[in-house]
Amino acid sequence: MAKTHYIELGLSEAIQLNAFIEHKAYNKRWREHRRAKAIYLSYRCLSVKQITQDLRCSTHSVYAWFKRYEKYGLDGLRTKPVPYKLLTHEQINRIIEISGWKNVLKDGKPLRSKLGTKACNKTWSFRKISQWIKDNWHITISHERIRQIIYKELKKNAY
Repeated sequence: MAKTHYIELGLSEAIQLNAFIEHKAYNKRWREHRRAKAIYLSYRCLSVKQITQDLRCSTHSVYAWFKRYEKYGLDGLRTKPVPYKLLTHEQINRIIEISGWKNVLKDGKPLRSKLGTKACNKTWSFRKISQWIKDNWHITISHERIRQIIYKELKKNAY
C-alpha cells in the first residue's frame, strides 16, 4: 500500500502555487517547477508513489520537498546558490602559470591526450591544484570546478 502524505493548503496558497507552476519561466527554473508540482499533486490527494512516478524522482526527494515547503513555504522550493567563492582573474592566471597549462593547447583547445603527461610540462592534476588553492588561499573548490575554470580560461585567452 502506498504511503499517503497530503499537504494541506489554503485557497490562497493553492492559487499561488498553481500560478508558480503555470509561470512562463519554466525552462529556466524547471527544478523549482518540479518541486512545486509535487506539492500541488499532494494537495490534489495523489500518493507519494504516484507523485514519484509522475515526476520521475525518488521518494526521498519528494519527502524532502514536503518538509522544506512546510517549513519555509514557496521559498523552500527555490534552488540554493552554489556555496563557493569565485577565483579572481589573477588567481586563475597564477594557477595556469604554476601548473604548466599554457603548453596544453592546439588551436586554442586543450589537448586531452596530453593532459597530465610530461610532454606538456604539466605535472599538476586538478586534485593537486584544488588542494594547493585550499592550502594557500583558503578557498575550497572542487577539482571538477577547477577543470571547468581552466578550460574556459584557456579557450577564452588562447594562451
